Amino acid sequence: MADRHPHLRRDIGLVGTAFVALNGIIGAGIFALPGLLDAAVGDFAPWLILIFGALVGTIVVCFADLARYFDRSGGAQLYAEAAFGPLVGFQTGWLLYLSRAAALGANSTVLVAYAAALWPALAGPLATPLAILVVIGGFTAINIIGVRRAIEALSGLTLLKLAPLLLLAGWGLIETVPPPVATLPEFSAIEGIALVALYAFVGFEGANVPAGEMREPRRTLPRAMMATIIGATLLYFAIQWVYTHSAAGLTETETPLVALGEYLAGPVGAVVIGLAAIFSIAGNIMGSVVSAPRMTFGLAEDGLLPGWFAHVSARFGTPDRSILFYGALGLTIALSGTFVLLAIVSSLSPRPFTGWAAIPR
Repeated sequence: MADRHPHLRRDIGLVGTAFVALNGIIGAGIFALPGLLDAAVGDFAPWLILIFGALVGTIVVCFADLARYFDRSGGAQLYAEAAFGPLVGFQTGWLLYLSRAAALGANSTVLVAYAAALWPALAGPLATPLAILVVIGGFTAINIIGVRRAIEALSGLTLLKLAPLLLLAGWGLIETVPPPVATLPEFSAIEGIALVALYAFVGFEGANVPAGEMREPRRTLPRAMMATIIGATLLYFAIQWVYTHSAAGLTETETPLVALGEYLAGPVGAVVIGLAAIFSIAGNIMGSVVSAPRMTFGLAEDGLLPGWFAHVSARFGTPDRSILFYGALGLTIALSGTFVLLAIVSSLSPRPFTGWAAIPR
């Protein structure tokens, strides 16, 4: 709690909490999901999004209810420990932490790869590792300087990625003319794509982790999480609707939203959506660096990790050592090249994406 760490600052408000959750959900998957769902279930795809959004919403309700009982950092680790004891709490927190560290390394590498498509100089054997160092080092430094600065940066990245997606969805809804009735797919088709649809909503739970740095987390978290899952579901639905009912004019591609942007607005649309993908990955990385280090912080608070991880900077009011350790671990994974295996293991389902879509959240 705050009184256990007098220098810890509660600078995350309702909007910041919602952005942490939103960036956990909306990562790179949205840029591949429409094509996969459309190929699997056709014009039923938007309705499948609503169904899975409602199903995941029931899980969000559980997390939102649990959030009303805690105002410390830790999230799922804290909840598991309170219910089942320290051993389960440690296992839950550490496994989640390792999965986030693997995703940090993987996403940073893919972010640089996408940026290199626009600036080829970043593709060199020396330039790529240096760019990864700058990406992870920059996000780590922003988080150490203060959670308020981190949330401000996260807010900017969120707006940069949401604006093109909202424009694409709005423009597309005006341009497309759907058929009167959607065709129900075979159950086997839904069964084959179910994990992909479910995975699109994973990541909201990261918002619970930095509760110790939120203002009134017992009120803020439930409201932010419910608003986020509803908003993300509606955005997914709108984008899927536009893609599905524009698919007659699109060729099969691994970059469906880029193709949709080009279909609606020409080459400029493709570039804008490509930039949105980069900002989306960057926002996901920033949300991860805001959230994941608070897991080791929470574990150390409960004596499940060395007290070194529970240190709070007297100057910046952040768990600086936990943030530094997380950034260093993610950088090591990214530069070692072992992050692919770790990212696969970190997910309940294997990543079925390739090309643009092969981006761990």
